[in-house]
Amino acid sequence: MVDAVLLAAIESEGRRLVSTARREPGRVVPQYPQWTLADLVSHTASIHALATKVVRELPTERVTRPTLPIGRDPLDWGDQKLTELIAVFRYADPDANVWGFGTDSTVGRWVRRMLVETGVHRWDAQHAFGEATPLTGLVAATALDEFSSMWAPLLDTVPTLEAKATDLERTWTWGDGEPAHTVEGTGSDIYLALMARPSGVRLPEEWAVACANLPPPPDS
Repeated sequence: MVDAVLLAAIESEGRRLVSTARREPGRVVPQYPQWTLADLVSHTASIHALATKVVRELPTERVTRPTLPIGRDPLDWGDQKLTELIAVFRYADPDANVWGFGTDSTVGRWVRRMLVETGVHRWDAQHAFGEATPLTGLVAATALDEFSSMWAPLLDTVPTLEAKATDLERTWTWGDGEPAHTVEGTGSDIYLALMARPSGVRLPEEWAVACANLPPPPDS
């Protein structure tokens, strides 16, 4: 069974995302100027719907991502898809192999991806009001663990980077050989910087440029 702590965190982040968007659904999202908060919720809900489909059907080949039904309120749809996601995850086998992320894609990896996806977009929604609280320690640590296999291989040639998360008391290194640069800060600030979002951590120039040009993940 999937860790109940992870499920509770996904649900909490998802509810916070939708409740934030309900304050002003038409407000523009700074990270995605072409989107409103309603669009952000719709996007996140479609990813949740995809993850639900993958975990329910256990496909080994790519499946189509569901989209907002015509005429459906995106915020209500967001709440519904989150509820369905948690229900399907609750009794899933985290070790089951499924389509998704490279050669080692499992249900457990989808669960962790949904935690990161939902937590970062909750931050995006709150940031639209200029009041984003940091990523939680669980979201940040999961995201930084995931970065090694999901994002780092997609970077252009960059010098090896060491990242020290002071609040998590953990260190990550991306690249080969001894680190050419070291950054230090909270896990939230480190990951937000890697995702090209406003942060108290400043990446080396080569890394900032490379991260700003990362492609979307395969489930987007």
